[in-house]
Amino acid sequence: MAEVRATLARGFRIGDAVYTTVVLKEATAGDVLDAEIAAERVYATAAGPVVHSSPAVAAFELLARQVDRLIGEGGEEFEGAVTAKMLRALPRLDLDLLMAESRTLENAAEREVLSERGRE
Repeated sequence: MAEVRATLARGFRIGDAVYTTVVLKEATAGDVLDAEIAAERVYATAAGPVVHSSPAVAAFELLARQVDRLIGEGGEEFEGAVTAKMLRALPRLDLDLLMAESRTLENAAEREVLSERGRE
């Protein structure tokens, strides 16, 4: 499975540690499904319950699931899952960097699949 490293400007602050390197992994089908489910909300209407899904929330949830590792300035690694709530605390610049790296990873995976199809 492909992965890419991103260096953040300010990084994740967790406790006293700052993690400035993020390793993103290629999203799995399970990651996509879990992100879509997390983005769904049920609302009560006069006609009955309605399920609404937010594409923005789904994308954010998927990005959180793509974070494989956080590496601190001293080489220490964060043990645990990164949540959408943790992503919300990032400075905008760092979020933009992560989103760009995620797109780069997706594009590389698509190119790989397309090149393999050409060999069949």
